Amino acid sequence: MRKLRLLVASCSGLLLALTANAEPLLSKQEYIKLCIDTYGEDMITRSVCEQEYFALVEKEKELFIEHHDKGEIEKAGLESNEQNEILTEQQNEFID
Repeated sequence: MRKLRLLVASCSGLLLALTANAEPLLSKQEYIKLCIDTYGEDMITRSVCEQEYFALVEKEKELFIEHHDKGEIEKAGLESNEQNEILTEQQNEFID
């Protein structure tokens, strides 16, 4: 359990420390690969890595919206439901 908490905290810090724009710096595949290369390839670790990725993408959106004006937000497309639908589909694929 301690290792799992460390994994979540480390992965969170890794992506949040690197993000400064509307798009994630790491794609889902890159993030998952980095995470499992660091912490192992078992199913639990992979699951934690994937769920953490989804949570970090949502947090990035919140931070971007919080720190940018409406024009920049619209330009980045963060207000559209399309990105939310894509994220939901990715999460559903993971669950299935």
